[in-house]
Amino acid sequence: MKYTLLLFCTLFFHSIFSQEAIGVITDNFLPVNQVKLNPSEMVDQRPWLSINVTGAHGYIRNNFAYLKDTRLKFYKTEPTPVFDPPSSRFGKAFVVGEVLGPSATLAYKNQAFGIHTSVKTYANFNRIPAVVGQIIADESAENIEDGRYSITNGRVKTMSWAQVGLSYGRTLYERNDIVIDGGITINRLIGIHQASLTMREGVVDVINGNGTLRELDGKYSYTEPAFGAGHGWSTTLGFTYKKMNDYTDSYTPHSKGNGCKWLGYKYKIGASLVDLGYIKFKQDARTASLPDTATVNDVEDINQDVLGVDKTKFTGVLPTALSVKVDYNLKENFYVNLIVVQRIGLRNSFGVERSNLVTISPRYESSLFTVSLPLSLANYETPQLGLYFRVGPLALGTDHLSPFIIKRDQRAASIYIYLNIALKAPGCREGKVKKFAKWFCPVW
Repeated sequence: MKYTLLLFCTLFFHSIFSQEAIGVITDNFLPVNQVKLNPSEMVDQRPWLSINVTGAHGYIRNNFAYLKDTRLKFYKTEPTPVFDPPSSRFGKAFVVGEVLGPSATLAYKNQAFGIHTSVKTYANFNRIPAVVGQIIADESAENIEDGRYSITNGRVKTMSWAQVGLSYGRTLYERNDIVIDGGITINRLIGIHQASLTMREGVVDVINGNGTLRELDGKYSYTEPAFGAGHGWSTTLGFTYKKMNDYTDSYTPHSKGNGCKWLGYKYKIGASLVDLGYIKFKQDARTASLPDTATVNDVEDINQDVLGVDKTKFTGVLPTALSVKVDYNLKENFYVNLIVVQRIGLRNSFGVERSNLVTISPRYESSLFTVSLPLSLANYETPQLGLYFRVGPLALGTDHLSPFIIKRDQRAASIYIYLNIALKAPGCREGKVKKFAKWFCPVW
């Protein structure tokens, strides 16, 4: 579990990483990013071709450690974390990090195609006594008050993987001003690391600076970090219902005969099943039921001599979720968006879990410039206000703005940045142009 806590601490204390990167998945000029949550959104996308050159995003929130009286800045030395783990509090933390590689989506008549590359890391810490987080981070229980701390359905999980995916979408139904689109993404997954500790029941005894787990009913999994430690598959499946601004009888997206106009919608409602999949870890992997008693150090170090080894391969599940997204066009370039993400997962499974999310965000959107203010509830509990803006190809945002502008105790951080190219269809380039310019024509 040391790898999990190191991941947690590294991302939090450097503050580089948003859970779903709300701004980019609501911007219609970045369909290559919208596909991550719902692949049907690339059908009739605003640009003919959307290319993600590079990008990164991430998110972290926890309830048992903070950066004291701090305003987050990238050029300052990292502050010292402060732990406040009262005995009555279960620890909770979620970490998401992603680097998005070269990716693209292309619209063709009533169909769309996509290719995606990325590397992802998820970690979650649920219903574990918060003192355990401090013990592992300090590598000692000397600062913990003596006592007995109970565990019920506790789990600590982390998983990292790379993926390459293909997407396909098409119009399934079209009549008058009603359109229904469907889309699917299939990903090939390459496992890099996985570690899980799940405990249905147990206690942590802290006596004279020593931490011991007793009466354990649970299991663990672990694989040494390595590219290719496991392999698997995943899918994301989505549908979108759209009320268009006009009848679609003679409308063909990105068609010169149609005046190269985007018809647009009054509102659209999308639903999707996100990241349904698995990775089978076989390389330097092990798993077993937990012994009745183990020290915190044994668990932290994944000491197989104490924890045992029942199997040398296991399956880790992805952070699966159901998502609903509603986007309403208020007037011309003004929109309001609602997103709900509900995780689906088995608490005692190996793999990782997603954090729940609900968000509402008004935005102004044009080909050159987009700005939005997403207001969200992280895990349905904590309100946070974000800010997103895009100028031409560069998109930058955060789902949690206050740590960058208000000096206080910080328990969460979020930031994302993407470089995208959005191109017009070749036949929609105005005037006489050179051969190369006919193909390379940004929408802005």
